[in-house]
Amino acid sequence: MADLTWREVEVVDAMVALLDQQKETLEIHRVYWGDQNKIPDYPSVCVAPFPKDRTLSGEGATHRFSITHRIGIYVYHGEVGSAEINQREAAALAEDIEALLHENTKMAGLVIFGFVSLMQPGFTIRESAVVKVTRLQWEARSKQNFN
Repeated sequence: MADLTWREVEVVDAMVALLDQQKETLEIHRVYWGDQNKIPDYPSVCVAPFPKDRTLSGEGATHRFSITHRIGIYVYHGEVGSAEINQREAAALAEDIEALLHENTKMAGLVIFGFVSLMQPGFTIRESAVVKVTRLQWEARSKQNFN
């Protein structure tokens, strides 16, 4: 457990690297660190930190915090226009990303265990265009020692 981290940026870095390594397999154009206003190519993925919780592990006698990381993965499928975006293809891509994350539950040894806790399809506005997006929420547990 010496490699565990409390730093959210390190966990997001590892997730971006993992998704970037699998771009061709997943058939995505680009992986971004943080959510973006401009997405030039679809599908693309943005990975952004969500709120992180820190609590005492036990009664504090262990001199450890329990950390809960929450990371958002935004899968931008494409602009909604006259051509219909295939809902099945969008769901399949999001589930392929979910499966990849579930194959990497320790995120390069940085966390105890991580999993996708939410998959939410929807739409958003990017540069005055309506875009199909699926938001996944990934949660993981970690520890931090203190004196």
